[in-house]
Amino acid sequence: MPVTGLKYLAKGVYSTKYNVSWVALNDVQTTPLWQQKLSIDSVGNTTYLPYVTVGYNVFSEITLGQWTLPNYRNVPLYVIGLLRLVFRRRQFHFA
Repeated sequence: MPVTGLKYLAKGVYSTKYNVSWVALNDVQTTPLWQQKLSIDSVGNTTYLPYVTVGYNVFSEITLGQWTLPNYRNVPLYVIGLLRLVFRRRQFHFA
């Protein structure tokens, strides 16, 4: 499955436990629904937060989980989208 993403750099993040949430928008795709996750430190990091399925026309805040930063530093954040592409067979009828 193709993976796309955006990178953010959060500068000067304090060491503490964070409740992580976001507003993940999906006003385009009804079936299949897509999944997104927040990766911390690297794109492939699967340690902290799982994929979240983004419902159609849901614009409310979604809780992703908790994350603890042990020391003050800049933190690379990656919003990762798992795209599920579906190709449907089309039938054409000619008169």
